[in-house]
Amino acid sequence: MTAKKRNEIPKNIVKLQLKKQILKDKFREQDKELERQLHNELDKLSASLSRTGETGRNIIMEEKKYKSLKEEVLPFVLQTLLAASDPLSVKVISDSIQRGLGAQYQNITVIMKQIMKYDGRIYKVGRSSYTVRRSEND
Repeated sequence: MTAKKRNEIPKNIVKLQLKKQILKDKFREQDKELERQLHNELDKLSASLSRTGETGRNIIMEEKKYKSLKEEVLPFVLQTLLAASDPLSVKVISDSIQRGLGAQYQNITVIMKQIMKYDGRIYKVGRSSYTVRRSEND
């Protein structure tokens, strides 16, 4: 390697570091702009939903929660209740959900009420026990 090329190495390193910093700054600005756009859209959505009496950010989060509840927890609970010969307590259902799906709910009774809305075959019997209708005559 020639002396001239050796002298250029530090200059090239400095140039690369400057380019890297410029790219980092551009990325940060783009990220900030996207965050601003997201917040603006959420605020618009929130404002339009508040006119109907609902809060936007909460509705978005609730929809995500219930989508998961409907697509994952409901089939699991239904399968668990069908496999049981007797009605199951909320404690047994909650433990089963925790073991099978890795989800833990603070108030399983609220979750079960929502699940019963989604699937009319699941119903409450007695105090905090649930079962499933196995036929139309049940």
